Amino acid sequence: MAHPRKIDLMIIGAQKAATSSMKEYLAEHPQIQMHYRQEFAYFFSPLEQERGFDPVFKEYYGTIRPGIKIIAAKHAGMHEKEEYIRLLHEHNPDCILIFALRNPVDRAYSGYQMEVARGLIDYPFEQLKEDIENYKKGNKSKTFRLFFDLGMYATQLRFIYKYFPPEQVMIFTQEEIASDTPGLIKKIFQRCGVDDQFVPDYKTVHNATYTSKSKALGRIFRRITKPSHPFNKFIRKLVPHRLLTILGDRFKTWNQSEVKFPPMSPEMRNYLIDFYYGEMKGLEELLHRDFSAWYTKS
Repeated sequence: MAHPRKIDLMIIGAQKAATSSMKEYLAEHPQIQMHYRQEFAYFFSPLEQERGFDPVFKEYYGTIRPGIKIIAAKHAGMHEKEEYIRLLHEHNPDCILIFALRNPVDRAYSGYQMEVARGLIDYPFEQLKEDIENYKKGNKSKTFRLFFDLGMYATQLRFIYKYFPPEQVMIFTQEEIASDTPGLIKKIFQRCGVDDQFVPDYKTVHNATYTSKSKALGRIFRRITKPSHPFNKFIRKLVPHRLLTILGDRFKTWNQSEVKFPPMSPEMRNYLIDFYYGEMKGLEELLHRDFSAWYTKS
């Protein structure tokens, strides 16, 4: 299965559904090589596709370690568009996909919290109803895509199955991941054909939501680290990719502080349950599983 220049295993989403933790647990395995950067954006980014897979691969992975059987990758937004999945299939039709699902209502609120913590938005969550109402009229905004599109799991799973058969798509809910993380990671090891007796360090929480000590510095950092930014292009010629990643992670750690958000209002929760109800029922039909806990109103 393994190939030095192909992705054998891809975590395709969903954002805020424990995908960062899964990435780090898999990365600890001595027979699995994972990229250093948080997201592998090649199938997502036209800029990286223009450069070609091999040079982009080398930037993300460096040298393949001895004894590696599986090249793994993660992008928590891969499930959003059919085009991304189609490109992954063209790259490797035998790729194993991991799709982590979280109640789309809770996922939307968690995504909102993350953007507030980053200093990118500062308005109430309830204000996003406007984006949903505009979507119903045929107008999809950037914020709708960011907070609500990523929870259209049934729609997305239908086009995923167009390219990858169900037996190649491992689907877990966040509840399952939380209740038995070691068991699910072991299943992934077994599916990949690597040593399933290896035990990662499960004590660390990855990619928890924090607010920035300096939101201005956080915004500047995110702007200059975009692949298309001139500073990013310049500095990448001078500093090795892995060192840049380490320095970036240290900056984010230094600039973060804990933040607490109030629970979502019952009115907004019920509104979102109504919005997602068709998607959740569609997911039940596709997976032959019960998701009523997600759409039961309080």
